[in-house]
Amino acid sequence: MNVFRGVSALILLAFAVFQYNDPDPEVWITIYGIGALLCLLNIKKMYRNVRAISLIFILAGFVFSIYNWPSEWLGFDQTDPPNINVEKARESCGLLIASLLVGLGMRLK
Repeated sequence: MNVFRGVSALILLAFAVFQYNDPDPEVWITIYGIGALLCLLNIKKMYRNVRAISLIFILAGFVFSIYNWPSEWLGFDQTDPPNINVEKARESCGLLIASLLVGLGMRLK
């Protein structure tokens, strides 16, 4: 399970690195960075705080991804002219992936 947590942290760090050219990189680098940190903190038996913060991260990720879901699904490839629904799809799916990785790697005991 610790290997899964470590790989999840690396995936989320890669997500963070690829946000450098996003319209709002500081938001997404922070979100993916927190997710990676939570994966790493869950490798060790940590206190209740890590579990609580992980649950808040997961819940917030799911809620915002549903709230931000595009009104029309256009996939992930940007259209010409650019369409906000493509960016919303990317953001919503990224949050779902981050929430799932943190959730699957979370310590329950």
